[in-house]
Amino acid sequence: ITHVFNSGNSFANYLGPFQTNNSLIYTSPSISGLSGQALIQMNGVAGEDSADEWQLNLKYENGPFTAGAAYRNVETTDVDGWTVGLGYSGGNLSVGLTVEQVDDVADDYYGVVSYAFGANIIRAAYGQVQVDATDEDINHYALGFQHNLSKRSRLWVEYIGFNGDDFELD
Repeated sequence: ITHVFNSGNSFANYLGPFQTNNSLIYTSPSISGLSGQALIQMNGVAGEDSADEWQLNLKYENGPFTAGAAYRNVETTDVDGWTVGLGYSGGNLSVGLTVEQVDDVADDYYGVVSYAFGANIIRAAYGQVQVDATDEDINHYALGFQHNLSKRSRLWVEYIGFNGDDFELD
């Protein structure tokens, strides 16, 4: 819903982009716009007989509207969290908002808007993370412009900024 920027350093990846290896995932068929996923991840370490992580996700799509919710439990770090997202994509305008809470790590929200005209797309985003360990609020903002040369080629420029003493983009 909010992953609209081309850069891998977009703020939507602050608490993730959790790519999960050694996992099994089931994706349900969509029934009247409602679908779900379940994931279990195991590292295959000898002597361990439990899952390292599991996730449950629900998504509802109806016309231009999308809503989703996810729960994630990481057994190896004893951390769990949830995410809720809402999105609208109608005509040339797209808007998205996500709210995420990860126990003993951070709480965040992130909103984006994009507008397409001709072969161009402009994007803007704002988010804030409240880091539990430092009790710091990190504000994030991004602006982007994209020009599509063809279906497979594009030129884009993005500016990503933030304020926060202890935060660095990788």
